[in-house]
Amino acid sequence: MSANCQIPCLAGLILQVLVTLRNFNAAEREYAIGSDRMDLCLRYRDVTLGIELKVWREKKRDPQGEGIEQLESYLGRLGLDFGWLFVFDRRKNALPMEERLSTQVVVTENQRTITVIRA
Repeated sequence: MSANCQIPCLAGLILQVLVTLRNFNAAEREYAIGSDRMDLCLRYRDVTLGIELKVWREKKRDPQGEGIEQLESYLGRLGLDFGWLFVFDRRKNALPMEERLSTQVVVTENQRTITVIRA
């Protein structure tokens, strides 16, 4: 596991284990959508959940906007109306974990609902 991908890869692996234990039909990491790849795709019966993982690093902009745009594109190609975006704040000056943990529901221009989880 490279240093550049430790947090999102680990989070994806943890989510994959959790959903597998919960009897989901499938938990696929790096799910191929055309020439792109969504970080995690969960399937349970008739429900499919797209999940994108982003890391906010030093001297970089908050990746939420880019993540929402990227996830919405994936959701559109899969014919889905909702998904989750995880944003992991890895900056040195980030608030303590208990203060930065939050969720927010964003409705996109195309009326897709994205739950943003910040950690």
